[in-house]
Amino acid sequence: TEWDKIIGEYRRKLVKTEKKNAAALSHVHEEGSGFDMEMTEVVLPAHQNHMKHTFGGVVMAWMAKAALAVAARKSKRSAGSLLVRSVLRVEFNEGSVVSDHLIFRPRLNSIFDGGRSAEVEVRVSKRSISTGVETSMNSGFFYISGSGTKTDIPFSSITNLHHSITNGEGS
Repeated sequence: TEWDKIIGEYRRKLVKTEKKNAAALSHVHEEGSGFDMEMTEVVLPAHQNHMKHTFGGVVMAWMAKAALAVAARKSKRSAGSLLVRSVLRVEFNEGSVVSDHLIFRPRLNSIFDGGRSAEVEVRVSKRSISTGVETSMNSGFFYISGSGTKTDIPFSSITNLHHSITNGEGS
């Protein structure tokens, strides 16, 4: 869609800008492909719609909560001092029902704008309480920053990203 093209171009421009600043952030390195934390939520009857599936907005709110939690943990700040600025490419590939356990796995991917903003990828899977089988459910990208002032640089001291920003595209 047109929106995806606009956001994709914006992200490419941010990555190009950060390539120029990579020398100042040369301490950033890859640490592996694991996720930074895991959060679990249980789907309750209040979370379902009239078709007995979990509301997408509820899942997105939980995804944002996981993204803020990992950003707060990595920046050593309270989640209340950070803001979700935008959400990109949330894909709902699979639904969930009451009693499913939803597992949220966020990962801080990239730092932009000299440490003022960060991209957090959140992957969600569901685990059936009756079978114990875990299935990939959805994923999305959340862009998080501080209060917005020029002196608020919450991600400037992070040294252990899973994706290096020095090559401009992650790995």
